[in-house]
Amino acid sequence: MNLVDFVRMAVDALHNHLRDDVKELTPEQLSYRPAPAGNNIAFLLFHQVRVEDQIVSGLLRGAPPVWVQEKWHEKLGFDPQVLGIGFTPEQVADLSYPLDEFLRYADKVWESTSEYLGGLKDEDLAGEVNAPMLPEIKDVAGLIYGVVIAHGWWHTGEILYLKGLQGWRYQIGR
Repeated sequence: MNLVDFVRMAVDALHNHLRDDVKELTPEQLSYRPAPAGNNIAFLLFHQVRVEDQIVSGLLRGAPPVWVQEKWHEKLGFDPQVLGIGFTPEQVADLSYPLDEFLRYADKVWESTSEYLGGLKDEDLAGEVNAPMLPEIKDVAGLIYGVVIAHGWWHTGEILYLKGLQGWRYQIGR
């Protein structure tokens, strides 16, 4: 296994886990917030997928995000520029979308990420990037690890915690 294969395996595991963790949630479970200023699952999922789309499609591929290319912002009723960054507690509380439709968008983003990764060679991971919003990240590997993998698992952990607060119990080997 080469490094790109390992990265693809890690990203695919994240995507599969996240989909399984949210696919059967009700609107009430998606919007649950343990505190007035806290995030909910709907926001965490939205933010995670939108940021991955922006970074992989927009920055690494140099193309419009899937969100804009396929007009998902119109289908879901959002501004084309919204990423879920800098939301107020009120905006988090008000965030709502049909989960099944949003997961179709997420699948498209994840397919795009997989295609991008599938076209890389190990040496491409050292390629320089210019990410003004993340000036500490200087290469492709840093963006994929920092934004897709680490950021993704961080928010997935938050989602699992919020599900736990609602009585859901994780089952190993599910």
